[in-house]
Amino acid sequence: METKQRNIRFQAELVKFKLIKPFAIFKCLQTFMDDFAFQNIDLACSILEVCGRFLYRTQATHERTVNLINAMLRIKQHKNLDARYNTMIENAYYVCRPPEQKARAKRKERPPVHDYIRHLIFTKLNKTNLDFVKKQLRKLHWPLVPPPAPPVPCSSSCPRALSLARSLS
Repeated sequence: METKQRNIRFQAELVKFKLIKPFAIFKCLQTFMDDFAFQNIDLACSILEVCGRFLYRTQATHERTVNLINAMLRIKQHKNLDARYNTMIENAYYVCRPPEQKARAKRKERPPVHDYIRHLIFTKLNKTNLDFVKKQLRKLHWPLVPPPAPPVPCSSSCPRALSLARSLS
């Protein structure tokens, strides 16, 4: 079984590097789908995990890949498979077609001085280097530091900031 899986994975890698035509892999996949049993499920999932995304995103093979993936999911639902095989099929599916990701929230644009102050307070500040943080904050040229947009309550997010504030005043 291991040698078959290694050979299939190697052939799938060759397809990704366009050294073998994708139709050879499709023929293997179709053979595995015809007899969708234990060993063939492993091999089909291995193919899809290695080169499924490549086949899915390539314009010439996209439609055929979609059809094979959908057929695999239909067979999975109709057959009463072990949980291991269900998980393997779902993993292969999500490797080929990852779920849509929501757009990440844009990072707040801050001046570099604000980033440095936040770094000092939130990461560097502790009991042992309180004096170092005080010196660094006092070295800043405060008239040139632009005021932050909304004030952030530091007492809840960084309790040691209160001790810093007391020592600076």
